[in-house]
Amino acid sequence: MNPEEPMTAIRPARTSWYFVVLVSIFANFVFLALSFFSTAVSRDDLTERIARGFESGSLPVETDLRFETWMLGNECLILQMILNDEDDRLRQALGPKVYYRDDDSRQCYLVRDLIRDGYAKEAPNFFRYTRYWHGHNATAAALLSTMDFTGLRFMLPLMAYGSIGALALAGLFAAGRLRIVGLSLAISGASFWALQYFAHSLGHGPADTIFVLGFALLFFRFGSGRRVNGYAGSCAAFGAVITYMEFFTGQLPTAAALLLPFGYFLGAQSDPAPALRQKWERALSGLLAFTLAAALTIAIKQLLAYLYFGTDALTAFTDNLYIYTQNLDQIGFVDQDNRLKSIIFAAGGVVWKWGKVLTYGSDAAAAALFFATSLAWLGGAFMAWRSKSMAVRSEFLVCAMGAGVIIAWITLFPYHTLGHGWFMIRMFLAPIALGWAVLIIGWQGHPNTAHESAH
Repeated sequence: MNPEEPMTAIRPARTSWYFVVLVSIFANFVFLALSFFSTAVSRDDLTERIARGFESGSLPVETDLRFETWMLGNECLILQMILNDEDDRLRQALGPKVYYRDDDSRQCYLVRDLIRDGYAKEAPNFFRYTRYWHGHNATAAALLSTMDFTGLRFMLPLMAYGSIGALALAGLFAAGRLRIVGLSLAISGASFWALQYFAHSLGHGPADTIFVLGFALLFFRFGSGRRVNGYAGSCAAFGAVITYMEFFTGQLPTAAALLLPFGYFLGAQSDPAPALRQKWERALSGLLAFTLAAALTIAIKQLLAYLYFGTDALTAFTDNLYIYTQNLDQIGFVDQDNRLKSIIFAAGGVVWKWGKVLTYGSDAAAAALFFATSLAWLGGAFMAWRSKSMAVRSEFLVCAMGAGVIIAWITLFPYHTLGHGWFMIRMFLAPIALGWAVLIIGWQGHPNTAHESAH
């Protein structure tokens, strides 16, 4: 230890991986209970409120392939899962029944038939949707048990924007670099996360709110920099909850991308010259705990589905996972059977085609946003390179690695990223927020340059 270092300096917190596993298992018991709860809500109340939603226009029957209305068609998929009740409630909780047609734009017609006639007359066939925990089913059932769609369209955005406000407040009271990251995330989220399109949806709104509130809680708990104990367990709980709400809509990689720099900057305020190794260990252990909890949550859900529905559940999961990882030639792009080409085309294509989702429908504003963000990254890189401080360079690197998580996700899932680009573009919240953070960090420099050689 440096003799100039105060006795109050934070020691590296040991990560109890047994505790991380126990947190993940306990969380999944809670998820099972919540999924079971979603089957207990009165079907009569649900039917009445959904019918009023159709009558008022708050829930449109007509949907098409434009993302604004397709999203509401996806919402009707959720409504199907909580409407299709069965005698065996555990069966419905683990593998809700979904009636289907080849024409996805008829989803809301199927829901209307369910509430009018008691069955989906246009679609006699069904499948068991076992691939996810479907946390949105529990939130949809809870919300619709207390309000109709008119109130829902008001309450969901209020919750989402309120969570952004809570994150901004938590970031404001954080210390050091965490304040920069927290405020950058809150401002970028409020401005460019397309909440105007997504927050009112049963499929995206609750998941977005929980995503932001999770970070707000992390900032409130650890933002002062005086506490690191329990960080890995908190990351594990966050990873499990995000996975429970995830519908392959991008919250998982976005959270992972932002957690890496969060963990790195954690605790630096209580130590005038924390060792770089200590900060990297904390950053990586938090990300690993988050990833492990997410993986365990997926595995536990699939194990339960297998025990209840047999190998068909595992086959459905692995088949869809395989499809999502394919190159772009599988969705009709000529000469995109090469992995590297598919990755580049998926990343560039989702920004080029769907960047406007982040900028209120304006292609010009999207071009300006991504150009300005690129300049912020270049400015931050230049100042980090010019700096004599290894700490500043390391801070730039950890933010760049966080943004790299999004590229890693696209590398794994190019088919899904571009195929569902209208909502996967929202993953770029992480590179946008971190880009402005590294610019400010590089501009500020590092106050403890003189101590770094001792570490």
